[in-house]
Amino acid sequence: MIDIRQVLAELSFPARRWQAIAEAQHYGAPGASVTELLGLPLRSYHGIEEIVDELREQRHPRIPTATRTHGERAA
Repeated sequence: MIDIRQVLAELSFPARRWQAIAEAQHYGAPGASVTELLGLPLRSYHGIEEIVDELREQRHPRIPTATRTHGERAA
């Protein structure tokens, strides 16, 4: 997988998802990279690291920690 930081190096921030996708396509990024960007939430991003963090979350979603209800004891 190519480094998305390199692909989006010329992108001006804040940027919308569609702008990141267009920049990746203009760069000539592989289809797999563009497909990952298509999975980003529809919002503005204020820097490359926000995009990288979202992509990392897509690849390795966090498992929510179980919450205890009132009166429940830990095992």
